[in-house]
Amino acid sequence: MVSAEYLEKIKFAVRTVSTDDKVMAEIEDIIEECRADMVNKGVDEDIAKDEFNYSVLGCVRSFARSRFGIDANDIQLNMQDYRLQVDELRKAVRNEDT
Repeated sequence: MVSAEYLEKIKFAVRTVSTDDKVMAEIEDIIEECRADMVNKGVDEDIAKDEFNYSVLGCVRSFARSRFGIDANDIQLNMQDYRLQVDELRKAVRNEDT
């Protein structure tokens, strides 16, 4: 589940002003896809769903921007940024456990 406030943050991050239900549903799907991808990359599921964690928000923003990129350079840069952020998040959580 994605809160309305979180959905608005990501909507702003991809620079859309659309209120169309289909666009909002697509953004929500992208958020859920990102969460699943973070879990697949080793981030704890509870952390991946934490809407108050700014590191997670950064990951979701980069992931969503990669999906809404206007040109290939934007897509690649945002995906690289996403991968780096997820890796740092995964490492940070691992370090807290030791």
